[in-house]
Amino acid sequence: MIIERAIGMKLKKRPRIWQVVLVGLSLSAFSSQAWTRESQPRLVTDEFQESLERISALKSADIKFPPDKVRFVRLVIHKTNDKSPAGIDELEIFAPAGKDNLALAQRGAVASASSVIAGYAIHKVEHLNDGKYGNDHSWIAATNKPEWVQIELPQSTSIGSVVITRDRTGKYTDRIPEVFEVLISQDGNQWQSVVSREKAEQVRQLPYLPIERLPEKSWDGFLQYAFLRERATWSNIPADDHLSPLVVNRPAQPGGAPYWNRIASLAPLERVLVLFEEMIERLDDQGLDVAVERRQAKDLRRLANGDMDSTKLYLAARRAKRQLFFRDPALALLDRILFAKRHPFHESHNYSEHFDGILEPGGGIYVLNIPRDEQGRFRPERALIQQLFDGSEGVAREPVSDFDAKTIYFAYRPDKPEVEGWDSYWHLYSMGADGGNLRKLTKGPFHDFDAVCLPDGGLAFNSTRCKVRFLCWRPQAYVLHRMDADGSNITRLSHANLTEWRPSVMQSGLILWTRSEYLDKGADYLHTLWSIRPDGTGPQLVFGNNTPNCYSQAHEVPGTKELVCTLMSHGDHHGPIALIDGSKDPFDVEAITNITPDTRPQYEMDRSYDDTFRDPYPISRDHFLVTHNPDNQHSWGLYVIDRYGNREWLYVDPEISSKYPSPLRARPRPPALPSNLDEKIAQEGMGQFTVQDVYLGLGSTVPRGQAKYLRVAEEVPSHLQLLSSGQYRADHSYIEVYATPVYSVYGPPKSFETRTPNAPLDMIRSFYNWPDLVSEVAPGLYRVQEGKKCWPSYVAKASLGTVKIAEDGSVNFLAPAGKVLYFQLLDSQYNELQRMRSVIQLQPGERRSCVGCHENRRTTPPPHAGSALVKEPQRLTPPPWGTQAFDYQKIVQPVLNANCVRCHDGSESGRCDLRGTLDKNLVPASYRTLITGGWVHYFNFGYSMRPFKAEPLSFGTLKSHLWEVLADKHHKEVKLNEAEMRAIKAWVDLNCPLWSDYISYPERKKLQAANCSAN
Repeated sequence: MIIERAIGMKLKKRPRIWQVVLVGLSLSAFSSQAWTRESQPRLVTDEFQESLERISALKSADIKFPPDKVRFVRLVIHKTNDKSPAGIDELEIFAPAGKDNLALAQRGAVASASSVIAGYAIHKVEHLNDGKYGNDHSWIAATNKPEWVQIELPQSTSIGSVVITRDRTGKYTDRIPEVFEVLISQDGNQWQSVVSREKAEQVRQLPYLPIERLPEKSWDGFLQYAFLRERATWSNIPADDHLSPLVVNRPAQPGGAPYWNRIASLAPLERVLVLFEEMIERLDDQGLDVAVERRQAKDLRRLANGDMDSTKLYLAARRAKRQLFFRDPALALLDRILFAKRHPFHESHNYSEHFDGILEPGGGIYVLNIPRDEQGRFRPERALIQQLFDGSEGVAREPVSDFDAKTIYFAYRPDKPEVEGWDSYWHLYSMGADGGNLRKLTKGPFHDFDAVCLPDGGLAFNSTRCKVRFLCWRPQAYVLHRMDADGSNITRLSHANLTEWRPSVMQSGLILWTRSEYLDKGADYLHTLWSIRPDGTGPQLVFGNNTPNCYSQAHEVPGTKELVCTLMSHGDHHGPIALIDGSKDPFDVEAITNITPDTRPQYEMDRSYDDTFRDPYPISRDHFLVTHNPDNQHSWGLYVIDRYGNREWLYVDPEISSKYPSPLRARPRPPALPSNLDEKIAQEGMGQFTVQDVYLGLGSTVPRGQAKYLRVAEEVPSHLQLLSSGQYRADHSYIEVYATPVYSVYGPPKSFETRTPNAPLDMIRSFYNWPDLVSEVAPGLYRVQEGKKCWPSYVAKASLGTVKIAEDGSVNFLAPAGKVLYFQLLDSQYNELQRMRSVIQLQPGERRSCVGCHENRRTTPPPHAGSALVKEPQRLTPPPWGTQAFDYQKIVQPVLNANCVRCHDGSESGRCDLRGTLDKNLVPASYRTLITGGWVHYFNFGYSMRPFKAEPLSFGTLKSHLWEVLADKHHKEVKLNEAEMRAIKAWVDLNCPLWSDYISYPERKKLQAANCSAN
């Protein structure tokens, strides 16, 4: 029972027989009714209209109770949905079965309240019963403590319900009364409670489609709305992005004439007419009868010559172009579309939906059947919608069909945990194409989703079964796995330490997917496209390293060398749809064409929530299914776009977003690639690497004969803690579990050299103004300064050993499988010449080969095998300190203690302190000295650092001031032996990690205290 006496009222008790319909204020009273759809096909226009009616009804809370004759009605508000002061735009009172609002001021009723926010005429008490809706005619309380509003009727009247609304226009969803009580009285002194809502219910966190913005409350009204939104966004194409057609003029077809600048520069009606006229010519070339459309275009052109700003003409031209668009024979796959309905996740990072996404329940898996008319034109308004899986009690996502279109796979996360005491998890399910034969395929304390069907009958998917933390932040990582179609034989394909996304199958049978990698680079960039064989061998870059954009949801475009993808950011998975020309270099930004140029690409942690796209799926060489949010209300629908700038709406559910469309049609099965693993070396848990000639790709900077060793280094994972509940730790205080406390110890800016052509780009919305940080020092050679605060590696590293390089530059060796590896070329003194700042891995028994180091991907291999390649592979020679993760205090500090501390003991002002004394952050004095003093050179791990391929000899040990000082006249007595020299050089070239693990700071402090006590 609510304690009404908190605001001094006298109450009478009475039986509580009441009903509250509260979907406008909360979901729980209506959610199953709103989201559970019948499994029988329904006309989309009927569904759409019913949704609009529900949304209209949900703008208010209709509170019903047994009829009573009263004069005073009071609403006591104890809590709102966001803990802010309550707001109400109208408090309405109705007689039993009555339709007239008895509370209106014009009827003589008087409104009052316990308080009102000061200084806002639009929020005064009189707005409670002025008959006007919306925030601009609402009451807002002065505090977020218990407050009341009241209506005094002109005389005692029989009433049976009260309706309250916060903002019936739907624009504002804050300040909604959540815990409240309705009281009635004859005299204003003695009160009876008729409705008491004592428990806060689940409040809808995302708004519905803004139906008040529709020209008409109908399917056709949304069509007009879509046309008008397109006009608005195309009229504001950004001119300050490096991919904007107002900056670069890309062709519509690879190798074709410049196209996009012309289209983007046109006024709205002129653009529609030009696109219409050019579409007529393309379809005419295909043999389509377009005589009617030619006459339409001619008439529209004649009318437009006198009124280019006419909205009526614009809409007429858009309708004509739409009708022709749906006659295109290339759209054959549109007839049956599989997709999911779910609310947007709105995660904080592109890898954290399972961690901090909203995950509002609702939706399911659906199929849209679009018929053709007698002219062969697709008619989306006549389509039938059918639910195949009811996901209203959770979240369903990413449905895909097998190659025969007989089985559908998807992920589902119930809102209520399936195991008591556990969190909820996404698991994979299968069902028939008719929605029958539902089977759950995976289980356990893991998230499994992003399924794709493989040519061999298995499934690839992303999963947290890797049991590692995403290295730069808090959540669990998820990476590529595979399993049989029945859920058995789950195998990890990718051994990455960072999250991966959206696999698809290429025509070759390879898996195309998005990886993250920050190997000795800053975060926020480097979500790039890779391919891998279905057995987990041969992962290699497809596109994107050393470019400023991030790429996701990629598919091959049939009949071309192109990929279609979404240009996402580190913040989310939304953005413009782009075509990538695979005939160009995988690092070449000129390969990218933004085919939705009214959507700006986002960078770093910026997000693309409004007027944006995602989920492209090619249905022909020129056409792509997408999901599109045409406004700022997070309402996503299904659209089809083409490479020429045409865009047509297919379907929207006003109550929930539609995502991840694909044709539910049989399609050709790519070849099933065989697995060629060497059983002998697989038994050792090893794989084999060969390099034909390490000098290929190094350029003239490194003369032949200088490279003597190849070091194999490891990026050490942060393994998840198994909890007593049987789950794995889901959240980490990320900076406290870094392998270096970079928040308290960092160095001055470092620089290196690069020949990355896009280095001078200046039209990128970044934290840094890159033209200030990049300078050309020779033709095509740039010096890059990495920010202001230079972070060393917060990732633990290990040196697994070295192998010798043959005189001809070839090398052949075994390395451990199942680890995140990278290579470093060293000279005879173990100085680093070049570093591989991209990860590589091996499956047990895998053999991998490279032509050179950082060579052009189109480099032809040498005609003869290198000398090392015809010999038995070398075994790694471990470093003197062993192959365990590098620990500065155990490996470097003893070298400093033996050679440096006698002079650099912190006792003399102006001298470096190279002792191992720990500060409050457990950082040794020597480590802080070397890092903050700029004595060593390393790549900046800080956020917002753009990635560039570094030139040899421009970083690491050879650029560290420390070695210059050790060679000067003041340090002639300092003689490091080889092991000591290698220890310091390896630490520098591993990017200066401090600790060998990811123990949290509080735990590390406890361990340090325990060690001190023991000693």
